[in-house]
Formats: sequence, structure tokens, C-alpha cells
Amino acid sequence: MEIWRDPVTTAGADSFLDDLITVSGGINIAHELHPAYPHVAPEWIVHEDPAAIVLLYMLEKGRDAAADLKSRTGWDTISAVKTGAICANIPPDLLLRSGPRCLEGTEKLANFLATKFPAPPPK
Repeated sequence: MEIWRDPVTTAGADSFLDDLITVSGGINIAHELHPAYPHVAPEWIVHEDPAAIVLLYMLEKGRDAAADLKSRTGWDTISAVKTGAICANIPPDLLLRSGPRCLEGTEKLANFLATKFPAPPPK
């Protein structure tokens, strides 16, 4: 999950988003990282090669999430970017706010993962 793009911020260990990823059927590549919401180097993400990327911020109107990620240096080699397994349509509030609506966000995340990975996702 990319919570913010500059600096790249993700959901690490001890975050409720890490738990939501697991409950949704995914595997968080940042599961071992601390603090709960670490800044990570873009090169680290390229090295980890995620099978799916979920963006949890609003893009400016008219911006294409896949094109935005593909334009980053080296990111065109990431599996999620190559296969189009990029989710930018879950309203961030459904996953970023720990409340009753996160159940709706978790369901949307699970549906995205199930659509992209009928079998359990790689990582």
C-alpha cells in the first residue's frame, strides 16, 4: 500500500492496514518494517517487486495511476505495474480511518485482490 508518494509511505508492521491486507487475502511486502507507517526508498519497492499496489491517496483529476507509477524510475519493471494490478479506486477514508467503514474498504480490497489473483497472491 502506498499511503503517500513523496516521500513514499507505506503500511508496516503494527499498523491496522497491515492487518487489513492480511484479512483481505494479501501479503504485505512491508510487514517486517517499523514504524507502523515507514517511509521507504522507491528502489526498495522495485527490489521487493510487489504483485499489486494499492494507492491510498487521491490523484489529481485526469491523472492515471498506472501511468504515474510507470513514469517513476525503474518502476516499469515491477510486476504490479507490468500487469496493471494497481488499485486507485478505493476511497482512502475507507481504509485509512479505523472505524466501521473500514469493513467496506476491506471488502473492496479483498474483491480487488480476488479479481487480480484468483489463487492466493504471490507477495
